[in-house]
Amino acid sequence: MNVITRIFNNKTFLGAVPWISFITGLLLFLFGTFANFDDDHFAELWSGLGKTMLAGALFALMLKSIQFMGVFKEELIEIIYDVKYLRNRVDLPEYWEKITKELLKNKFPAISQKVTKDVKEIYLPTTSVQYYDNYKQHVSIKVVDDAEDIVEVIQKTRFTIIPVEPNETFVHQFENTIHCGDCPELVNFEILKFKVNEKEQHVSHQSSFENKRLKTRYEVTLSGKSGYNIEMVVKKRYPLRCDNIIGAISSYIRHNFMVQFLHAGLTLDFIDIGTLQKFKTNNESQGFLEKEYQGILYPKQGYIAIIKKIK
Repeated sequence: MNVITRIFNNKTFLGAVPWISFITGLLLFLFGTFANFDDDHFAELWSGLGKTMLAGALFALMLKSIQFMGVFKEELIEIIYDVKYLRNRVDLPEYWEKITKELLKNKFPAISQKVTKDVKEIYLPTTSVQYYDNYKQHVSIKVVDDAEDIVEVIQKTRFTIIPVEPNETFVHQFENTIHCGDCPELVNFEILKFKVNEKEQHVSHQSSFENKRLKTRYEVTLSGKSGYNIEMVVKKRYPLRCDNIIGAISSYIRHNFMVQFLHAGLTLDFIDIGTLQKFKTNNESQGFLEKEYQGILYPKQGYIAIIKKIK
């Protein structure tokens, strides 16, 4: 009994059942059709039994074929959407565009291509080699010359640079711009401190006057780490009549941003620039403002603050 049970539970036997039924049904049908019987009822009985078995076997074979195609389809889908397979595709931009159009349900066909292009190039960091994490600024502003309305700005900044390839060496560039109008001699910029992973770094910088602006560029070489904790302090002096805007709009993606302003004797109007949500006010009092953004700030997003002297 156990032997019979094992035979009927055997996967090979179960897989062969439709073929056994098909062959048996075909033989019975042929036997009933071509064999000589004294009674025609026996011929009809055998051929009918054969037809029944043939029909059942054909149905079972067709069902197994459909099941096989379903399994094959699932396996094919898994291969197509596997990361290793996608990584080797050379048509990912076109593939991305087709998927985005489908998600949009083909809305706005006249501008859909431009929408997908902007999303891919601006919001997806496909060309970025790093992003900023936990960006924190402390900005102290005070008037140092009432006659000329000159302010001194001490800006302390801390953040972590997260590179795409930790082991690669790359040069990270910074840039600062101050409008100087018709009084470039009253405008100044200097780096007071620059640290990478708690180690003091000597950072050379170049300043030049371009189109009534003082542009300062400086850079640091980074290598061999999965993250770089940057700490820098800069000092700026300039007349408010030439430049009364402080801003932080980066070319890089920033994850989480917090800024504090100390602005004794000055008013400050904070404006969100291009953000998907507004900066949240954590604390505000006379001469002090703290704002925070939880989430992703994309390139060309950030804030500006307009400062004015209290009369």
